[in-house]
Amino acid sequence: MQQYSNEARNEMNTHRSPIFTDQTKVPEVVGQLGLMRFDPSDDPDRGSIFRYEAETEGDGWLGANVFLYDRGFDLRDGADQEEVAEERDSSFKRLRANAIEPTTIGVAPIKCQMPGGQPVDWQWACLRSSPNTDAEITHVAIRVDGGYFNKVLYTYPASIDSIGRVALVEFLDDWHRAVT
Repeated sequence: MQQYSNEARNEMNTHRSPIFTDQTKVPEVVGQLGLMRFDPSDDPDRGSIFRYEAETEGDGWLGANVFLYDRGFDLRDGADQEEVAEERDSSFKRLRANAIEPTTIGVAPIKCQMPGGQPVDWQWACLRSSPNTDAEITHVAIRVDGGYFNKVLYTYPASIDSIGRVALVEFLDDWHRAVT
């Protein structure tokens, strides 16, 4: 990956159109989760942030924080899987540091078979926040789309893990189609 100087970055940004230029272009619903917040940013490390949420039966809920950023790298031609895995590992390390007694469920590249389409590669990791009954499951899924790292943090109570895993795949499918 090539990193840009500030001057080159400014020049590139005048010719490059972001995936979502304003809230009217951001999908209101992704994988049955409703848009709660859109926070656009030109900061290459922070990028634009999206928050989606939904309630499930009982006391369940689903939440997704999505980040589109480039860290100042030229990602228009994508990135190799090792570079994307490094981004996943960095995010996963921060998640583990904030959990009470984290348990790693898995860390691997995955292919999501999208309905009616080709499999889409994601770098994925998952953790359970604690052994307690009120624990949360958080998935990190990341890939490069449209010249940006496309990172999804998808969280739900451990008590609805079977519902949450199905909803995660649906969210990844809808979100991937929205940004490509």
